[in-house]
Amino acid sequence: MFKRFQKWSATSMSVALALGLITGMSALPVDAESSGNTNQGISKVTATFYGDTKGSKGFTWYTSKLITKSTVQVTKKTGSEADFTKALTFEGTSSPSTNSAEELVHKAVATGLQADTAYYYRVGDGARGIWSETGTFQTAPKSGEFTFIDLADTQAKSEDEAILSSQTLEKALQTVGNAQFVVHNGDIVDTGTKEEQWNWLLGHSQKSLLNTTIVPSAGNHEDENYAFYDHFNINEPAGSATKTGAYYSFDYSNAHFIVLNSNEDSEKYANFSEDQVEWLKKDAAAAKKAGAKWVIVNIHKGPYTTSNHATDADIMDSNGVRN
Repeated sequence: MFKRFQKWSATSMSVALALGLITGMSALPVDAESSGNTNQGISKVTATFYGDTKGSKGFTWYTSKLITKSTVQVTKKTGSEADFTKALTFEGTSSPSTNSAEELVHKAVATGLQADTAYYYRVGDGARGIWSETGTFQTAPKSGEFTFIDLADTQAKSEDEAILSSQTLEKALQTVGNAQFVVHNGDIVDTGTKEEQWNWLLGHSQKSLLNTTIVPSAGNHEDENYAFYDHFNINEPAGSATKTGAYYSFDYSNAHFIVLNSNEDSEKYANFSEDQVEWLKKDAAAAKKAGAKWVIVNIHKGPYTTSNHATDADIMDSNGVRN
């Protein structure tokens, strides 16, 4: 079971801000130092669940086009400083960024790790010895209670708001010090096709993101041109569409998490393709059959929101999310 569930939604944003707990997003010129970019031009590093959460981890990062190798090194966290001399090394792939013509997107997966174990990691170009700052993560336990943080709508329109969002994430991780990962319910940035906004948000949040695992869902503000998919290493079902976001699932202890993409419209289902809904039904049924005690769904457009979108057609109409 899970021990604590912290829910910060867009509707409670103003209250959380007043308490000094929440943040937003933004827009302005940014340099490597102010945005929190890591070493050697490596930036926007994120760690995600990919495959078996007890023994694997996915990574994404950005570089200039000059750094073409995609290497991850992982070593057990046995001291206050990382020692990569005997690290496990994994090679991934790189591809041109959809939104940033001068950058490459790198993705890799570390496998064969031990359950419920803390690790150091770094990403970069192993052949040339170009590395990011060191990050940390912990693999999932085989069973037992766990804690995670849930937040939404970081969605900065300016760099100042991105700084505020980074401070919120930092505060959340300090306050819930035993949180194993952070779930994000979407609207990560304000305009997903503007890479500058990802630079602001992921850049200023880089220190926090290097030391947690993020479970992201796509919001309607990152619903075009692979803007969501480029920034996270997602283990989506084979053949599923990823241009407007991605849907996927994973097991963590005795819980099963399902992350939906509410940017897929169809005649039968507002916000969802028929393929996604059929996958959802089969995935949830399989999880319950396998013994999952909890099935937890992460979705940007919730069916029972109390926000100003509560009566929108895609929520309340006959083919809306609630029905």
